[in-house]
Amino acid sequence: MATFILLHNELDNDIRECLSEAKNEISNGNPPDWDWSCATTKGIQVGDKIFIQRAGKPGGYFAYGVAVAADEEYQLRLTDEKYRDFSEAYLTESYRNGFVILVEIHSVVDYEYPLEKKKLKALPEFTNVFLDFRRSGCQLKPDVAEALFGEWEKHLRTFR
Repeated sequence: MATFILLHNELDNDIRECLSEAKNEISNGNPPDWDWSCATTKGIQVGDKIFIQRAGKPGGYFAYGVAVAADEEYQLRLTDEKYRDFSEAYLTESYRNGFVILVEIHSVVDYEYPLEKKKLKALPEFTNVFLDFRRSGCQLKPDVAEALFGEWEKHLRTFR
């Protein structure tokens, strides 16, 4: 499975309440599904790993999940022949002329305390790795994705 980075711009909406609700739902064994923009990225598949990154300061990752299939009535691939090759994760809605996918959220941290990019850049496995994405839907190389997931797991332990 591939790993993608989706962005959150604080100006778009205040995610803090959603994060609080997500923590409760996850702890109760009911991970929430979030619809999220992936800009113009077309290749996200059901099961791909998703990290959501705060675009503002402090810049870093505050949520992790996987792309999941939407109910058939909301699947973009079933609305028009030109989308038939899209995965079941793509929704019929759009955001700023971009695509939207459905993400099942597995873990979150406080928005004010993300896994910061500057911390990652100080680690040897992230030397010369580009983490300053300007749009949603960027795919990570497998070795970078594995290292990011490892650091995410460490970061989560500080908030449990």
